[in-house]
Amino acid sequence: MKLSIHIPKTAGTTFRELLQKYYGEAICLHYYRPFDYTGRPIDEIPSGTQCVHGHFGARRFLENYNEIELITWIRNPVDRVVSEYEHLKRSPDPQSGLSQLIAAGATLLDFAEHDYARNTHARYFDGINPDHFTFVGLSENFDSELDRFHEITGIDLPKGHRVNVNPFKRGLHYSVTDIEREKLMQLNTEDFDLYDYCTRTVIALPRASCLWA
Repeated sequence: MKLSIHIPKTAGTTFRELLQKYYGEAICLHYYRPFDYTGRPIDEIPSGTQCVHGHFGARRFLENYNEIELITWIRNPVDRVVSEYEHLKRSPDPQSGLSQLIAAGATLLDFAEHDYARNTHARYFDGINPDHFTFVGLSENFDSELDRFHEITGIDLPKGHRVNVNPFKRGLHYSVTDIEREKLMQLNTEDFDLYDYCTRTVIALPRASCLWA
């Protein structure tokens, strides 16, 4: 069973659509509750499911399945926070407390100080060492990372697909002031430690498929 953990604003929606095309009926989406491969709400994860993708912590289904492969994508933590803030400004979500905070006039730094906007990578890794993941992708290099995903898993996904992209963003990184960047770094030290470790080891070194036993 492949568990694909969608950390917000790390190209998870693009990856989800690629997985949906690849797996078809064999994928189950899990965004706080299960959905079938078309996005229709269902009561439980169907038997025969080969991949679960969605917003859940890495420990969420470890006791439910055998031979689990953990998969996720990460992103520079400053860019991830800014991207989430800008996304919720463009597309308000009435079910999201963070979205309501922005609607009430929160600045980027007001938003960033909220507990659920801080160290989001670490929260989704849920205490699992990155070394236990089969694949941790760097979303900044999404297309080239798909080659590495193919090498590790044997799954060949097409390049060039993009969804949910900020139409006003220019370049790879968001433009923030030095003061904002320093504050965002201070608020996300766990995420920066995780990001640094993954880019130096898990991503940089060749890996074989890693099964969670």
